[in-house]
Amino acid sequence: MSQDPFQELKQLQQRMKQILEQSVQSGPSAEESSAPSSERAWTPVVDILETAEEFVVKAELPEVQREDVKLQLTGNVLTLSGQRRRQPRAEGEVVHHQRERAWGRFIRHFNLPGHLDSDTISALLRDGVLTIRLAKQRELSPRRIEIS
Repeated sequence: MSQDPFQELKQLQQRMKQILEQSVQSGPSAEESSAPSSERAWTPVVDILETAEEFVVKAELPEVQREDVKLQLTGNVLTLSGQRRRQPRAEGEVVHHQRERAWGRFIRHFNLPGHLDSDTISALLRDGVLTIRLAKQRELSPRRIEIS
């Protein structure tokens, strides 16, 4: 008699979980560590917070220069893009034994709910963290219109 198909799916799910846990614990392989970072994906880590008045987006951008970051708001979609440049190797520098930090281009899109006041957006890059503040647009209160 054949095995239950749901049992097979459950076993496959458990095996995939084990593989993912092993890859996270061991970090990148020697092959990945020696590959140029432009060949590896880099995505900045982002937190998005909401208060009654605004959204606050915090993105970790270590060693990224302000001129290498671009922000764009189109409707309710915030686009964060930029580049972390590879640091040139100085003569006599010690050879890297492990290199996990990537460099290269990145792009992130965030769909924020509600209406945003595009005139009051502010952004500050400090200590490797980009903080973006997007004020919510105040809802217009209903107004009674007299008919003549």
